[in-house]
Formats: sequence, C-alpha cells, structure tokens
Amino acid sequence: MQNNKLKKMILAALFAAINIAVSSVAFITNFVPFQHATNVVGTVFLGSTYNLAQAFISGTVRMFILGRPFTAYTGAVFGAVLSAILYEKTKSLFAAGIGEIFGTGVIGALISYYPMRYLFTYPGLKLDNEPFWFFMPMWIPATITGSIVGIIIAKILLKANLFNKLV
Repeated sequence: MQNNKLKKMILAALFAAINIAVSSVAFITNFVPFQHATNVVGTVFLGSTYNLAQAFISGTVRMFILGRPFTAYTGAVFGAVLSAILYEKTKSLFAAGIGEIFGTGVIGALISYYPMRYLFTYPGLKLDNEPFWFFMPMWIPATITGSIVGIIIAKILLKANLFNKLV
C-alpha cells in the first residue's frame, strides 16, 4: 500500500514536471493545451487527489517562477479534479475529457474573473468593462484541444500497459 502511494507521488511529480516544461514553451497567451492534456492523463493514472496535487504544483511553479497570473491555479485545479471524479465514476476517457473541459473551461474561467478583475491589470484592458465570462472563449478551445491530446496519450499509455500497476 505504502509503495503504491510513493509510486503515485513520483508519477504526480513527473506529470507536474512535464506539464511545466511543455506548457512553458508551447503556449499562446491564455491557451495552454498541454496543461489540460496532463490533467486528463493524470486523471487515469493518479486519481483525483494526486491529479489535484500535480495541477497545484504545476500552477504554483508557473505562477511564482514563470510569472503567470492567478489563472495558473484556476486554469488547472478545477479541471483536474472534475476530470478525475468523472473518470473514477465512469472509467471513460471521454468523460475525463468532458470533466477537464467543463472544470477548467467553465468553472475555472468563471471563478477567475473576480480575482483577476481586482488583483491584476492587463495593459490596455480593464476587466471592469468585460463580462464575467470573459475567460471562457479563450479557455474552452484550449481545454478541448488539450483534452483530445490527453485522451490520445492516455489511450496509448493504457494500451502499452506502461503504468498498469497504478491503475
């Protein structure tokens, strides 16, 4: 039992490191599909607790080391948890992808609005003049793209039985 927890912690750290590395070089502002892909893959092999941990770690590093705004958290944790919960209930990769899309693209985007409105400023943009769903049109395409990539990667890893002792 303890050995399985250690393996999941190591795998969560590995997923967080991959998430940080790839998301640092392959992104367009507010469009980070590989973060969402990592969340979907983490859903399958980590479960909700460790997937939340990897999303929280990667969000923290992106905020404090890479200079990303507060949305590094809200754009990671809600999708990671909802994706894992739906996958645990259904064992469906499609459900995991839907959880990531809804958790990040809708819930995370809506929760991001007020902290970003009051704590951060964008050059030439005042969020007071924008609707509360301001982030949704940017985040939903990123979550859809990332979820599709994550589902494909998860299917490949499951077929290869790479992490079969953890699932």
